[in-house]
Amino acid sequence: RWLRQELEAQIAGKPPRACPFPVAPVREEKGGPARHKLDAARRSALSQLVAVLGERPGAGEVPGAGAAPGVDGDRPFIDALARATGFLGARRSVLYLLGEDNEAVVAGANVGFAPDVIAYWRSTSLSADLPASEVIRTGRPLFFRTLAELDERYPIFLLTPAESDPALACVPLVWGGTASGCLVLGFGQARDFSPGEVSFLEQIGDEFARYISRRRHELARHLSAERSKAVERAVTALAGAAGRDQVSEELVASIVTHIADGAALHTVGENGTLAFVLARHRDPRRGAAAVELLQRQAYMEGGDDMLSECARTGEPSVLQLLSEEAITAGARDHEDLVLLRTVGIGSLAMVPVRAGRAVFGVLTFANNVGRFISDEDLAAARRLADEAGNALARTGPGL
Repeated sequence: RWLRQELEAQIAGKPPRACPFPVAPVREEKGGPARHKLDAARRSALSQLVAVLGERPGAGEVPGAGAAPGVDGDRPFIDALARATGFLGARRSVLYLLGEDNEAVVAGANVGFAPDVIAYWRSTSLSADLPASEVIRTGRPLFFRTLAELDERYPIFLLTPAESDPALACVPLVWGGTASGCLVLGFGQARDFSPGEVSFLEQIGDEFARYISRRRHELARHLSAERSKAVERAVTALAGAAGRDQVSEELVASIVTHIADGAALHTVGENGTLAFVLARHRDPRRGAAAVELLQRQAYMEGGDDMLSECARTGEPSVLQLLSEEAITAGARDHEDLVLLRTVGIGSLAMVPVRAGRAVFGVLTFANNVGRFISDEDLAAARRLADEAGNALARTGPGL
């Protein structure tokens, strides 16, 4: 139907329109010596790429440390990306990665893109109607043979900064069974994509995905080891703290330094009432808003909020996503709502500060939007809270 309508429109004198159908490979390279030579060249290129991505850190460097995998500053990845761009005859390339919140799609390393284009598209949404977002959502590649095809499918590029490459290939990067990234390649002239080229592109995408997955694992292992050492140092500092005020300061400071974006401490009185002691945040502006917000709160014995429940039961609790509805419901008035939004809580956890069955206080810690609280975060916070509880027990009841 579209073809008939397009033919009729062109016969009537209207300009051609881009084909709106998804691009599928329609031809294979012919067999014979040329095909074998091409296959050998691709195998060689892939081997070189694997070798670059497999390079280990130099002497004295910590494996996995440094730049996050796939971003600017990750030298092995950028070198490999530049090589892949040349192998494929593309003139530019960029990597997009799914963020930790599984909602944001963030630009990583790139070759040949203008800084203003990368800055404009630095972060988008997984649900956005954009090529990289669609590829990550579906796990299927997208190909555009002409610029008109791209603009027909994504007209947003007509009104926003873009490189306007005549042809575009978007390949998913899959690890752990799902697509968590997309490799975008821009070509200097309109072109088709054969099954052999598509297969080669997917192989390159697999190698990039394997590298990123491996580096993330190495980095996580390194950071976990470093944090374990830092937590043990904080435990030692808590054990040697002189007085209840110093214990409180050491506890909150160690949480903000090693575990979460912000933390606060409340006392538990003899009648079960809660009183705010102090709060800290890595962002001073958010920290000031948190202090003002918590000073406005009043907690009574038997309350059904998370803080009161933690004080009453002595059990930790975690809220991994604080929705806009929850923020609105938790605000007593407009000023509370403004302060909550300024603090910008994405995830929240509470653990008791206790020694045996005696609960001296409640430690609250939170992350900004997009960061979640891991089991390791919770375990480390409980370790510090327990040590603080033991230190407080030695100094007498209360905080």
